[in-house]
Parts: sequence; C-alpha cells; structure tokens
Amino acid sequence: MSVIESSRNSHFKIWLSLLEGKGLKKHRQFLLMGRKLVPEFLKERAELFTHCLYSNKNENLLPLLPESVTAQELSPALFKELDLFATNFPLLVGKIPEIPVADLQSSPRGIEALSALGNPANQGAFLRSCEAFGVTKVILLEEACSPFHPKALRASSGSSLRLDFVRGPSVAEVHSPSLVALDLKGQALPQFSWPKDVRLLLGEEGPGVPKTSPIEKITIPMMNSIESLNAVAAASIALYSYRSQHPLSK
Repeated sequence: MSVIESSRNSHFKIWLSLLEGKGLKKHRQFLLMGRKLVPEFLKERAELFTHCLYSNKNENLLPLLPESVTAQELSPALFKELDLFATNFPLLVGKIPEIPVADLQSSPRGIEALSALGNPANQGAFLRSCEAFGVTKVILLEEACSPFHPKALRASSGSSLRLDFVRGPSVAEVHSPSLVALDLKGQALPQFSWPKDVRLLLGEEGPGVPKTSPIEKITIPMMNSIESLNAVAAASIALYSYRSQHPLSK
C-alpha cells in the first residue's frame, strides 16, 4: 500500500475523526496509542485490529504484525496529527465491539458499575479502578463518553479493552434493584454494609445523582474544608470498601 500523504485521503479522514466521540460513534472504530499498549494488545487481542499506522519504515513492530492487520505508512505530518500523545510509535486501528443493552431489572452479579462520566480521562481512570477491584460489568449510561476514546484508553491503561460493557439509559431513568450511589448526604461509608450483589452508580461530575431516583446513598467522611472528592477518587474508595467486605478470590 502506498504512503498516504494527503489529508484529503478518505481513510485518513476517518482515522482523524476517531480522535472525537462523534467519529467513534459513526465509524465504530478506535485508535490505540502507546509504546506499552500497542505491543501488548497486538499480542493479546490482535483480532480487534485492522490497520497499523506508522511513519518510520524501520519500525521494529512491523514484522510482528499478523496477516489480518494491514501496515499503512503515513507521511510524518499526517502521522503527527493522529499521534495525539506524541508517542512517535505505531498506532493501531481497532473495531469497536457491539455493546448489548443492559437488563437493569435483573439482579446484579457481584459488583457492577454504572457510569455517566462524560470526561474521557475520568472515564478511563474509573475503568482502571473497575478492573482493579473486580467489577463484573460496566453499564455505560447515555451521558457517558465512549470508553474507546483515545484519552479514555490511555487513562484506563487498557482496561477499556478488557472489561465487559453494556448500554444503559439516561442517569435520570435508572431504576434497578440493589442500587447504591455516592452522595454528599447518605450513610457514612465506614458503617455501610455492602450487599454481595450490588450496582454502584457514578453520576455526572457536577449534577451528580438525580434526586428523584430510589437509590441508597452513601457518603465518604472528609474534612469540612473539602467540599467533595473527584468522582473517580470517590468511586475508587467505594470499590475498595466493597472489596474489603467481599474479597476477590485468589
């Protein structure tokens, strides 16, 4: 395949659009970047990827590509536009898997997490905590950004490609058994007895949890000088609290 040098190239236009949520949704593809993540997932999940984009013919990664992944050289200028984090390392183009609709009326299994986070970096950091603490399923609410956004993939350290996702409704329309949410007013977390099977709702930054939802609320005690914690930090504390009562199997 010849070198792509024009920004008007149809393939390049699609790949460039994958840096934003609209492009991810329209084309059902994503870009994976990083000197650690690219070789790791090329080895573990090569079936997810269709292209390897590069601008250096001497790149050592290229001989390792499976036949199903097409190597495509770009001009340095075009590659730089796609290389959002200036990794100077080949990028992978992947296929976003189908995400089924959640059945929130069924009982949860273990701890499941509902995310309405719209910030990709926060979403990725939350997903990393979800994997670390053994969340069995992540329900992406309508307000949530894509876990396959480049910033979410990077912040998740690859958790976005390992977790089990389902699609949920708007945060205002969530109705589910065994639903718990972090709130500024609620039962103090140290005294809260976690059900073994439960869903933890993480609302949007700012609006938080809707007041009308029938949700059990818990709060993290903290100094009066601090109004609130970052949503991801608070969720990570809650997940740790759950695991302190329901340890992971070794």
